[in-house]
Amino acid sequence: MTEKIFKINNLIKKYPEFTLGPLDIELNEGEVTGYIGQNAAGKTTTIRCLTGLSKIDSGSIKIFDKDTENFRCDMKEKIGIIYEQQMFYENMKAGWNLKTISSFFKNWDTKIENHLIELFKINRNQKVSDLSRGTRVKLAFLVALSHKPELLIMDEPTSGLDPIVRDDILEFLARYKTDNKCSVFFSSHIISDLEKIADTIIFLKEGRIICKESKSDIIRNWKIFSFSSVVEQLKKDTATVSWRLSDAKFTVISKDEKSTFSTLSSLDVKPAEVIETNLENLTIEILKGNGNI
Repeated sequence: MTEKIFKINNLIKKYPEFTLGPLDIELNEGEVTGYIGQNAAGKTTTIRCLTGLSKIDSGSIKIFDKDTENFRCDMKEKIGIIYEQQMFYENMKAGWNLKTISSFFKNWDTKIENHLIELFKINRNQKVSDLSRGTRVKLAFLVALSHKPELLIMDEPTSGLDPIVRDDILEFLARYKTDNKCSVFFSSHIISDLEKIADTIIFLKEGRIICKESKSDIIRNWKIFSFSSVVEQLKKDTATVSWRLSDAKFTVISKDEKSTFSTLSSLDVKPAEVIETNLENLTIEILKGNGNI
């Protein structure tokens, strides 16, 4: 039986003008889950609730089968967290920051630290305030991974980085995840990053999960059908994931091409176009459309 690294059940977090949830999310051992949504969809709020920075209004969160309200300090040793904005002592050197932070972790591994220092080309003697955006993110990855976490939580960590730096980090993360049996929950706007390393994709829209599927199933099976007029029957068809109408074009995402063609055949309707999909164009259609899942 696959171990559940964390389980979010019926989570609700309310603000005056926004409500997150109810959410149900599970992360399996060794899995990378990509969390996709527009700005203000609730991705960061989810992560703040998951990491204990925000108190939930109802529902429950269990990490390593422990309620987060009673989370022991030794359990936090198992978690690495990377936020979009990295928090370091700006006027101190990178090496000083590492020495200070490492003192809080019993499992800090200097071999991993030294390996990442060399791999990421981080100068220990340089002040954090003088580091480039990319190097700061690499330093954050070093901090998050050097105590060998079993769960890595990332909130837009590669935002604003150039493609070369992002690729370096993702390549290392893929190797690290496999070698250390680390599970990853990864929020990002950069769909190509998630396409490289995610096993499961969750789409979040206006505080609600509208779709949760295996990435391989999405890329292999889902298709975008385009029509010159609305096909009402497809709006609630079991194979339809999402649909939308724009510029006199009716677009439908199907998770079962054969089933959709069977429905169209019974209606004697033909699509104007069937579009081969990738995760990016699917994301645009799903987040702009009307979700059925």
